[in-house]
This record gives sequence, C-alpha cells and structure tokens, in this order.
Amino acid sequence: MLILSGSSSVVIGFFFNNTIVALIIAVIWGITVVPDSPQYSVMITELSDQDYIGTSLTVQTSVGFGITLISIQLLPNFVNLVSWVFGFTLLAVGPLIGIISLILLRKESDSTKIDQGKK
Repeated sequence: MLILSGSSSVVIGFFFNNTIVALIIAVIWGITVVPDSPQYSVMITELSDQDYIGTSLTVQTSVGFGITLISIQLLPNFVNLVSWVFGFTLLAVGPLIGIISLILLRKESDSTKIDQGKK
C-alpha cells in the first residue's frame, strides 16, 4: 500500500491535464493511503511493552497528526517552488520512510512478534 500511495503522489501531477486519469489516480491514492495506519497500530500493540500500549498508540496518533499539519503547511510553499506537476511529490517522502522503516524492522529479532511471526 505504501508503494501504491507514494507512487500515486509522485505521478498525479503529470495528469492534471487529463481529468479522468487524474481522478482515477486520486481514487487509487485515496484507497491505498488508508490501510497503512491500522497496520502500524497493530505493530505498536504487538511490539510495545504491554503496560504502555495506550501511551504508544497516543504518541503514534499525535505524531501522525503533527506530520499531517506540517504537510498541509509546507505543500503550498513547495508548489510555489516546483509547480503543481511536482507539488505532490513531497507527500511521497512519508511512504518512502515507511517502506525503509519496515525493511529495517524485518531485520530486527522483535519482528517475529508481528503477526505471530509471519513475514
């Protein structure tokens, strides 16, 4: 899902002159951007100290909202620098960091706690 949502944010600007294609990409983007958050929440519950799951989920949610607020503030300035064609590429940074983080997490011994050890 991270690859699809990140790719959607990278390519959508190239199709602003074709409304139907841009709309299809936007729908794909909207569908694929949603499922990653619950997956991270489940990983938090499986990897966190059981006494601090609530705190861990609160921190995760707060960081997520904070990143969203920063993105909303940065996007118009970024668009002014690079135009709308490349404007949404800034939003691909999040999925890219997520993909790298998940790859690194798989190398950790604790990753066997995720989904009962299924990789």
